[in-house]
Amino acid sequence: YVEDGARFLLVGADAAILARGSEALAQRYIDPSAHSARASY
Repeated sequence: YVEDGARFLLVGADAAILARGSEALAQRYIDPSAHSARASY
């Protein structure tokens, strides 16, 4: 159980890191004058 719980937390951490990286790339390459709704999770 503890091992599975630890794996679950690691997957959650990986997903959060991926999301932050995706947001950083979007902020870097998407034209800020494009008027569309974008929000962080």
